[in-house]
Amino acid sequence: PYTRGFRFRSFTGGSAITRTYCPLNGRFRFKYSINDGTEDDLECHEPVSEASDCPSGYKFDLHFRGCSFPNFDMSFQCLGSWAGENGETYMSLLDTKLPQLGEEPRPRYRCALFKEDPETGLTHMALSSDSTCVNHLYSSQDGYETLHMEKIEQPQQPQDEIMVSSARCEFPSWMKGTWEGLTIGDDGQFVYRDEDNFVTYRGHCVTEMPPAEKDLDGLEGQRYLLFVSTDCGTTSYSCALFQRR
Repeated sequence: PYTRGFRFRSFTGGSAITRTYCPLNGRFRFKYSINDGTEDDLECHEPVSEASDCPSGYKFDLHFRGCSFPNFDMSFQCLGSWAGENGETYMSLLDTKLPQLGEEPRPRYRCALFKEDPETGLTHMALSSDSTCVNHLYSSQDGYETLHMEKIEQPQQPQDEIMVSSARCEFPSWMKGTWEGLTIGDDGQFVYRDEDNFVTYRGHCVTEMPPAEKDLDGLEGQRYLLFVSTDCGTTSYSCALFQRR
C-alpha cells in the first residue's frame, strides 16, 4: 500500500538528486543482522558499530565494527521520507559507496523503515532488499537487514549544565502542539526541524524576555531565551520571537 517514486535524472540528463533532510538524527551504536536466505552468520552481536547523520544532516553513515565479518563502512544519502503505519517512518536511500573489486554487487537504491521505541529508547530500522518498499521489508524490526540502535548521548559543557538546571520557563498554551517543522510540548520543551539546513534542534525555554516592539503590522510578539542543542552535540542559546496572528 505504500509506494513512492523518485527521479534520479533531470529533464536535461543531469543528476536530479539533491540534498534532503534526513529524519534519523544523531549518533548511535547498533546491533545488526541480515536475513538473506543463506546459512552465513552475518551479524553484529555487540553494540559497538556506530551510525550517524553528523555533521551533514542529509547522509546516514554506518561503520560496522566487531562483527562476524571484516570492518566495513557504508554511507547512505537520504532522498525522502514519509509516514508509514503504527508510527513508523519510511526513508528512501542512495548507497553512495560503489562496491569495490571482489565485493558482491548490491542495490544502490534502498527503502527503510524506522521507529523509536519510547519505552526502551532504542531506534529500530529495517531495510528492504532492493529499491522497493515491499520486498523483504515488513516493519522497522523485520526486514532484509535490521539494525537496533541506541543513541549516544552527547555531553554538555559545564556552563550549559549550570544554567539549564537552574532556569526554565513555560510557553503559553496557544503555542503548544505540532506545527510545520516545530513541536512545542509541556515544560517548555520544543523540537525544531530545520529542513533547509538539515539540522534538528531540541531544547527548552529558559526565560521570557521583555515584550518586543510592534512590527510593521502593528502586532506584538513574545520573545524567549532558549537553550538549544543538536543530536550531534552542539549547544547554544538563542532568542526566538513568537507572534500570534
